[in-house]
Amino acid sequence: MKKVVSARIIGTLFLAGCCIIGITPIALGILRSLFLDSAFTEFNYFSSYREVVHTEQILPAFINSILIVILSVPMNVGVVVLASYGLSKYHFKGQGFIYLMLLSALMIPPATVMYPCFMIIRDLGLINSIFAVILTEVAYGIPFNLLMAKNYFDDIPNELMEAARIDGAGSFRILHSILVPVAKPVLFVIVLWSFLGAWNDYMWPMLFFSDSSKKTVTLLPQYFMSAYSQRYDNLFAALFIIMIPTIIIYISLQKYFEQGVVSGAIKQ
Repeated sequence: MKKVVSARIIGTLFLAGCCIIGITPIALGILRSLFLDSAFTEFNYFSSYREVVHTEQILPAFINSILIVILSVPMNVGVVVLASYGLSKYHFKGQGFIYLMLLSALMIPPATVMYPCFMIIRDLGLINSIFAVILTEVAYGIPFNLLMAKNYFDDIPNELMEAARIDGAGSFRILHSILVPVAKPVLFVIVLWSFLGAWNDYMWPMLFFSDSSKKTVTLLPQYFMSAYSQRYDNLFAALFIIMIPTIIIYISLQKYFEQGVVSGAIKQ
C-alpha cells in the first residue's frame, strides 16, 4: 500500500512539474503582452491587442490560413477514411507493400524533401498559390493519420459488416452508416491534428509564398519582430491572437482527444 501511495505521489508531482513547465512560458507571455515593460509596472490597457488587430497584414494572413484549413482538412480526412477502410477491411495484392510504404513515409523528415517539393510545385505553376500548401499538407498528413485510423478500424468486429451485407448494405453504406459513426473519436483526433498541422505550418508557406499578400499567420511573427522590435507587448499580443483558433478547436474537441489517441494509436 505504501509503495502504491508513493508511486501516486511521485506521479502527481511529476505531472504537476510538467504542467508548471508548460504553463509558465504561456503565462509570462500573456503578462508581457499586457505591460509596456519587462518589469510589469506599466499596464497598457490592452492597447497592444488593439494595435495588432488593426494591422493591415493580419486580416489577409488569417484569411489565407483559414482557406488552407478549410480545404486541406476535409481532403485529408476523406482520403484517410477511404484508404484506412480499404486497408483494414479488404485484402488484396500489394497490401503489405502499401502498409510498409506508409510506415516508411513517417521516417522521412519534410525538410529533406523541400527542394524536390519546390521543384514539383514550381513546375505545376502553383508558386504563391494556397493550393501548393494544401497539397503538401494533405500529402504529409495522410500517412500518420491513415495508420491511426486503420488501427481503429481493425478493432471494429467484422461481424457488424457481415450483418449489414446480409441486410443488403453495400460497401459505402457500411462505411457511412456503421464504421464512421463508431470511429468518431479517432476521426475527431484526425481533424484536430490536421487542423493543427495546417494552421501552425511554417515551412511550406515560407517555401512557396514570396508574395506578401499570400502569407499565412505563421509568417506574421517575422513581420511583427521587425515592426515591433521595441514593443514586445505588441509582439506577444500578436502571437496570442494567432493562437486563439488553435485553443478554441482544442477545447472543442478535447473530450474526444484522449479516447481517440489511445484507441487509434494502440492495436488491441
